[in-house]
Amino acid sequence: MIGVFLLVVAGIVACRGRVEAPAPTRAVPTRFPTATPLPPLPTTSPVGSAGNPLVILLVTPEAAGQSGELGELGDTLSEEAELSVEVRQTESYAEAYRALCRGEAQVVSLNAFAYLAASEEGCGEALYLLDQGDEPPVQGQLIGSAVYSIFSVEAFRGRTFCRADAFSVPGWILPALALRAHGIDPFSDLAGVVDAGSDDEVIRLIDQRECEVGATALGAEEDVRGLNDPEALLILEELPPVPDDVIVLSSQVDEFTQALLSDLLREHREELAGILGVEALSPFDEEAFSGLQTLIQAAGVDIPALAN
Repeated sequence: MIGVFLLVVAGIVACRGRVEAPAPTRAVPTRFPTATPLPPLPTTSPVGSAGNPLVILLVTPEAAGQSGELGELGDTLSEEAELSVEVRQTESYAEAYRALCRGEAQVVSLNAFAYLAASEEGCGEALYLLDQGDEPPVQGQLIGSAVYSIFSVEAFRGRTFCRADAFSVPGWILPALALRAHGIDPFSDLAGVVDAGSDDEVIRLIDQRECEVGATALGAEEDVRGLNDPEALLILEELPPVPDDVIVLSSQVDEFTQALLSDLLREHREELAGILGVEALSPFDEEAFSGLQTLIQAAGVDIPALAN
């Protein structure tokens, strides 16, 4: 028995003395975050560089035939400014207005309505007024016929209105504003609107009693001959003059660039006047726009809407 016991104890001791090696572990590499490249930042060339030139956008009626003059003037201005300057042209005042207010052009020429809109929006400041010499500014007049006892603009309501065409400034655009100022909607309160084709024909149609009221350029009746009853034509209201186009400098460029462009324009007024087909560029006079601005406000029309 003692022998058996000793054998058992020896086996236990032997088992305890044998220590099994732990199973090997596989090393796992440490994961480091991989940098994701950022998209390239958009870069804008500085204003006046070759990739982002200073733009002078002029509204000219003959946009197809002056590219040579524009290019020469642009080269001259670029050399003097030591910056890239481009002189471009368009036939659209609305395009010039949008380019100014979007910062796509630093100098533009605008008609009176587009200028007032740009001024209202704070897009730019007028520097020069185009000077047509002895040619008077555009001005309109409202005409009634004594035959129909039309002695005031308020009597235009329900009457047939004659105009030269829908695009005539003195014959429709100004009169439409004037009618609104008198509480008459030109699109719903008139019995009808007749496109006569010219101011002379407007006078004749009123004289012939095909229209009861109408509008023409100021003094248009003086050149019409052979009327049946010229005394029956009544000039009921003279409309405010519409100044000629203006040169406007952007308010979105820095003071240095504004001063630079102002100097360039002053030094090259004659070339600009030639391209625009006028005698000269005169210093801007805000007072010249007061009558038109008052009429627009009295009509309750949003000025920026007139730019388009």
